[in-house]
Amino acid sequence: ILEKHGLLNKIQSESSETEAIAGSNMVYAAAHNLGYEEGGIPARRFLGIDEIAEEEILDVIKAHYQTAFE
Repeated sequence: ILEKHGLLNKIQSESSETEAIAGSNMVYAAAHNLGYEEGGIPARRFLGIDEIAEEEILDVIKAHYQTAFE
């Protein structure tokens, strides 16, 4: 769905020193990412992070702080 309908090219991102945001302004993006039961569309997550990625991100942050305070 990401390539066939061009959704991959519709992902936008912004970042600052304190945060990063990614998403899509396409109307059907949320339906595909979260699912839309009434429309018979199953969730096909393409945005967000899973638990493993979250742990890896937190490890990088912790390592950065440990280095900064040595």
